[in-house]
Amino acid sequence: MVAMRSSGLVLAIVTGCYAPSVPLGNPCDPAAPACPAGQVCTPSATGYSCSHGGGGGPDAPFDDAGLDAAADAVTDGSVDGPTGDASSLCYGTGIVSNLCLPAPPGNTLTISSAVTVDTATVGGASCTMIAAQASGPSLCVIAARRITITAGGTLTARGPNPLVLLAAETIDVAGKVEVSSHRQGGLVGAGARATCGAGVNGTGAGAPPQGGGGGAGGSVAGGGAGGGMGRNSIAGGTAAPAAAPTVVVGGCPGGRGGDGAGSGGSGAGGAGGGAVYLVAHGAITIGGSIAASGAAGSAGGGGSDSGGGGGGGGAGGFVGLDAPAITVGGTIHANGGGGGGGNGDSVNNNGEPGGEPVGATPAASGGAGGTGGGGAGGRGFAGGMPPVSGSNATEDYCGGGGGGGGAGAVRVFGVPPSTIGGMVSPPPT
Repeated sequence: MVAMRSSGLVLAIVTGCYAPSVPLGNPCDPAAPACPAGQVCTPSATGYSCSHGGGGGPDAPFDDAGLDAAADAVTDGSVDGPTGDASSLCYGTGIVSNLCLPAPPGNTLTISSAVTVDTATVGGASCTMIAAQASGPSLCVIAARRITITAGGTLTARGPNPLVLLAAETIDVAGKVEVSSHRQGGLVGAGARATCGAGVNGTGAGAPPQGGGGGAGGSVAGGGAGGGMGRNSIAGGTAAPAAAPTVVVGGCPGGRGGDGAGSGGSGAGGAGGGAVYLVAHGAITIGGSIAASGAAGSAGGGGSDSGGGGGGGGAGGFVGLDAPAITVGGTIHANGGGGGGGNGDSVNNNGEPGGEPVGATPAASGGAGGTGGGGAGGRGFAGGMPPVSGSNATEDYCGGGGGGGGAGAVRVFGVPPSTIGGMVSPPPT
């Protein structure tokens, strides 16, 4: 069974988008359309533009009156004339705002099994369009009249651009939306940031019996925790200050652990969580889960002459909800990953990687330090509990533990955040 079903209108963003062929949205005159083959002249928020039409497929005859009626009905439930209501063609009242389409989407989208979206790709099971975002990364927009993810469905998004799910009517998530990052397999959530400032990496050891310092946890809306010191006071990484995102963007990675003496052994920092934004003219219902948490930091290993530090946990990512009615009966989490443990007193006494969030609570655990004095990693943020710094190495040749990743952000627009319900971490703002 095909998990992703879509029919009807192919949409274009009015400004700042990229298309795989002749761009939609070219201005046109309804009296003399001159549109590319397969497109028709349709009313848009700024006049008329070329589109795939308002009915079935690209070659279906265009029904102007029907489109105007649908546009007005999406806005206020009534039909008041042939011009319709252009405001229904634009979406978003929060960080995403005035995201305009040339016509209301006539398709429905149902996801009933596992589907993975590549947010750098247009078409197929990926983006409807890619739209520019001022001062931020481009957005992979999947648009439909109604979007439903059933209890057996999982929508996973990977790639450089954050994911936007846009519905003219409703979005219902009974299954899962997954933009978290994971250490295992090196999976990175859509829109996660590659770098976020300096100073988060642990310091490399100079000479034995020193060990590498642990990396700091990543920071977003909440600060990450610092890395533990390697043996003989080799500094761990310092977490960047917290900074709530003002655009749709994912979380920051944790710092890398410092090398052991003679090079080698540093644990990689965990990737930050990805970003997803849901916007609907009607209602959003979350009975399942939305996950945008950071990945675990990797363990410190044996360098050539002493042990390396553990990597810091990735910070949580970003989840946005924007609709006049929002109900959460399930879970939403953008928590931090756990820091990795530092290497112990032998090349074979590696630390353990940190844990990763599996829900709003509990917190992701830090990894154990390697036998003989490696510093333990710190736990990540979850459920209002701040992340914990990595522990210092306690014996010669050992590395420090990585710090836990900080909180991401959950933003709500259209209703008071306190009214949405469910288990949400960090608390919605």
